[in-house]
Amino acid sequence: MWLGLVSTSHPWRSEPPQNRLAVAKLLARPLFALPGATRSRSRPAQGLWRTLSNILGKTCDSRELTTASMLALSLLLRTFGSVWVARHWGRIVKSLVTRQFGEMRRLVAQFGLYTISLAVLNALLKYYIATLRDQVREKITKWCHDQYLRKNDMIFYKANKVRARARARGRAGDVGRRR
Repeated sequence: MWLGLVSTSHPWRSEPPQNRLAVAKLLARPLFALPGATRSRSRPAQGLWRTLSNILGKTCDSRELTTASMLALSLLLRTFGSVWVARHWGRIVKSLVTRQFGEMRRLVAQFGLYTISLAVLNALLKYYIATLRDQVREKITKWCHDQYLRKNDMIFYKANKVRARARARGRAGDVGRRR
């Protein structure tokens, strides 16, 4: 059974390995390695979930988590809505082809009512995306201000002093050069 894996003896050729042991070794190799994962029977998902929980635990508050979960729920509902629309269009076309105009009228009215709720769902999606974007920007801006404008360290003023010195030195040597 050859799955399109490259042979280890000839990396430039796409030849199938000759024995089953070589195939088993190629299939047992992980496609990617996570930091801290060992080769001995570790699942990549364990390290992935640990890494994600560390990142989200340090960066997300309940506000961002609520917005992200509502966004995920809205995306899931939109997926179900798209599937429903495709199936419903099929029913409408079937009733049109079979000349069941009463059934078609009922299906079109039902389609009109449901598309109003799908339009509200699309507006909610845009709202949640914009809200999450603003929350993340606010959090990044607050972190940068906390790091750059620390009261006791005066980092902002030290950076401005270095910039002023660099300008003074640069102007003295650049008399004839245009900026």
